[in-house]
Amino acid sequence: METGNPMDAWLGLFYHVAEKHILVIGGGRVAERRVRKLVDLGAVPELVSPNLSAGLYQLWQAGHIVWRMQRFSPSDLHSEIDLVVIATSEQSVNDHISAQARALGVLCARADEPLRGDIIFPASMRAGMIRIEVSTSGASPALAAGICDWLRQELPKSIVSLAEWQRDVREILSRKGVAPGPILRRFSTPEWIRAFASDRVFLEREICAVEQTYELSLPRPPI
Repeated sequence: METGNPMDAWLGLFYHVAEKHILVIGGGRVAERRVRKLVDLGAVPELVSPNLSAGLYQLWQAGHIVWRMQRFSPSDLHSEIDLVVIATSEQSVNDHISAQARALGVLCARADEPLRGDIIFPASMRAGMIRIEVSTSGASPALAAGICDWLRQELPKSIVSLAEWQRDVREILSRKGVAPGPILRRFSTPEWIRAFASDRVFLEREICAVEQTYELSLPRPPI
């Protein structure tokens, strides 16, 4: 059902970038922000640009990126590339590269007009095992970044502990041959999340009920 939101047809996914062949066109600050995200996730992007920002130059010196000191040429983009990130200031160049990427079946991310690409770099925050990506459907990337900053400050530390505890529970259930889905869903309701920080009585009652039903022993969460 359409609502007029330009992102109605977009599906939120996580893309594994390590060991992928990622080509970045552009060497300025916009490119640097994308590249830093990729490098932090284990990628070694290949950059095509006649010059680099100071930050990108440092990444190149440290061996975190591959730099080809030249302007983009159509031969730089080929079907063996997994993802091309377009971050130049010339719209005509960006249009040409994105059209070539589509013709080759290469995923494309555009910094100038994100919704004209295949992949969007949303604002993101991490807290332990928890990762949250935020988008405002292109309305305000600054607001998306601000929401992430707010979440980073306001997200209770108990939520991080809950994720780590559920990881341990999942491993135990899998070893016992018990499907973890129903149990972890029971342990993930709003009531559970609120109680995890302080209500040991509630947690003990819930865990004991699961232990009796499935005849197993589970670790107690830290409070």
